[in-house]
Amino acid sequence: MNFMKDEQEILIRFQAGDATAFKLVFDKFYKDICYFTERLTGDTDEGQKIAIDSLEKLFRMHTQFATLVNIRAFLYISARNRCLDYLKAKERDRKRKHEFSYLQDDIFRLDDNTFLEIEEAETGVVKAVYEAVQDLPPQCRQVVEMLYYEKKGYTEIAATLGVTESTVRNQKHRAMVLLRKKLGDRNFLLLVMLVHGGVLQYVLRPFVS
Repeated sequence: MNFMKDEQEILIRFQAGDATAFKLVFDKFYKDICYFTERLTGDTDEGQKIAIDSLEKLFRMHTQFATLVNIRAFLYISARNRCLDYLKAKERDRKRKHEFSYLQDDIFRLDDNTFLEIEEAETGVVKAVYEAVQDLPPQCRQVVEMLYYEKKGYTEIAATLGVTESTVRNQKHRAMVLLRKKLGDRNFLLLVMLVHGGVLQYVLRPFVS
């Protein structure tokens, strides 16, 4: 299936929350959005973080997009705004010589009509997600586990680890970039949907002691 031939069918399935359609949208836009954000920020890792954040937000709002033009516009506008926020924060940091301060993350949640049928996920894929988390650098792994397994907030995690909230956010973003590289686009997309469906800890329960 490709966009040129099957665009309308893909869009209908995307609005309905079809995981295959999500992957097609991810594959179509991810590299272009990364190129855009990396050029704006001048930072490869930060550009990837922003691209992933923009796509995550798109997935959350999937019912609101009826055309490919709307999807493209939303991604570029969202990515541009996040890049500008990043550059402004970086400039404030340079001037004030204080620790970099992120704007508060958006909190993404899915409604009850979740678009992912967890029961159909292959055990091997779920295990790969768990193992990829275990392979993260120690602080990244701790942040991911506390955020998504234990459902703790940024303030509580920062207090537990003895770091700032901005460090927790930074480690979360770093973990997402590393996990995408480790898992590949398809499995990373599964991870994104598990996280923002609020079910990651339940799906990984057989592997988490």
